[in-house]
Amino acid sequence: MKKSLAFGACLVAALALNTQAQNLLVDPTFTETTFDQPNPIPIPGGVNGGWAGFGATLTGANSVDLADNTWNPSGVYQILTATPGADYTASAWFNNTGAPTGAGWGTPYIINVNFDDITGTEIGTGISTGWTPETLNVPEQLTISGIAPAGTAYVLVYLMAMDNGANGTDYSVANASLTTVPEPTTSALLGLGVVGGMIWRRRQ
Repeated sequence: MKKSLAFGACLVAALALNTQAQNLLVDPTFTETTFDQPNPIPIPGGVNGGWAGFGATLTGANSVDLADNTWNPSGVYQILTATPGADYTASAWFNNTGAPTGAGWGTPYIINVNFDDITGTEIGTGISTGWTPETLNVPEQLTISGIAPAGTAYVLVYLMAMDNGANGTDYSVANASLTTVPEPTTSALLGLGVVGGMIWRRRQ
């Protein structure tokens, strides 16, 4: 029976790792040339339906181009079903290949993650990387994590850049991801079920 318990524990760990690795985003590597959803994304019709864009262009070349939008953010976002208590991690790679000119250059990238209830109303303030300084022509990865509060039905992931008055900027975003770890109670129940099944088999 000890061997069965050990195997069950290993299986639980493997299942947990697999959950962490699953990317929940639709088209996370930006292979499409048109946006799947209008902006704003309709709820519930557009949930789990892919990207919407504002000041952004899909090229089908594994990245999304963000416009030189003069003091206004441009970007993409998705709305996905979510689980209260789950720990979500959002990540993406950003790059600026344009000229670093204009006032305020140096703080253009951000990832925002919002949690909404079933009516599409935001719960709390969400989580954010904040506007993050960049280095010209150097791809940079931003990552943010947070736990979905009670009442969460949807998670919204925003990937954005803002030129802050700079001219000639050329922003891009690639390799986006949203992963999750189930709340502890869910993981514990899963583990008990697997281990219990192994004990039952051993006794047969």
